[in-house]
Amino acid sequence: MLNIGNSFSILLLNCYNYILQGRIGAEFVIKKIKDKLPGKWYFGISAFPDNGKDEEELINFAKEGLIKEISNSKQDTAETKEM
Repeated sequence: MLNIGNSFSILLLNCYNYILQGRIGAEFVIKKIKDKLPGKWYFGISAFPDNGKDEEELINFAKEGLIKEISNSKQDTAETKEM
């Protein structure tokens, strides 16, 4: 786990299991830990080399996904309140 400020943390996974590599492996881990974490958490995923060739590209890709997830969550909440 790597903290990069008050609002963001990075969990780096090194999956040797062929089935759980890349995005699929990250989604599997998130599914397992999400309900055990306190409060509301959002996740951005990036996988090497699919989403970037270096640390900066991977972090930026994950941040973009994170921003989209937060935006979608806020939209869903607003739509629910309108009903």
